[in-house]
Amino acid sequence: LERSRAQEVETRSELEKLIAVKSEEIGTLQRNIEELNSKSAEFNAVVDKLNTDLSAKDVELEGVRQEKNAVASQKEAAETRLATMALKIQELEQKLVDLQHALEVEQKKKLDEFEAQGSKLHGELSAANERNNQLSNELKLNVEELARLSVQLQETKVRADESLKALSSNQDKQGETAQLLQKDLAAANNLIMEHSKEKEK
Repeated sequence: LERSRAQEVETRSELEKLIAVKSEEIGTLQRNIEELNSKSAEFNAVVDKLNTDLSAKDVELEGVRQEKNAVASQKEAAETRLATMALKIQELEQKLVDLQHALEVEQKKKLDEFEAQGSKLHGELSAANERNNQLSNELKLNVEELARLSVQLQETKVRADESLKALSSNQDKQGETAQLLQKDLAAANNLIMEHSKEKEK
């Protein structure tokens, strides 16, 4: 019985020691659990912060992506406008070349017309000068003819005067002298009429 009690006491003592050890282990585990819980909370806080930061980065990235898309759209629109403007510039340059060519053709045409008119006017002027020279020569001849007719007229008048004198001195030859005088006067009148006609020309 004493041995049983002793064993019981010993067993109880061992159990108490074991319980104490286990209790200490349990306490250590609890402290570890609490520490892990604390670290887990910190980790969760870090994760939450990271998630928050990630969400913010996602928002920022989305903004950057949208801005990039907007810039790309603007670039594409600018390139399209640039291509349109380049095409428009080419069209305007071609129109300018065509206009300059048409202007050169028109100027050459007008120059040719002016040259033709100048040649025509030069020909007309030459013809007019030639006609003027011809008329001058004709006028000179008419003046010479007028001088000749004037001399003839004067001679006719002289002969008429002589005939009149002869008529007054010789009554017998009055009829013949009168006829001669009439012929001379008629010839003088004819000369005067010819001179008048030449002068009218």
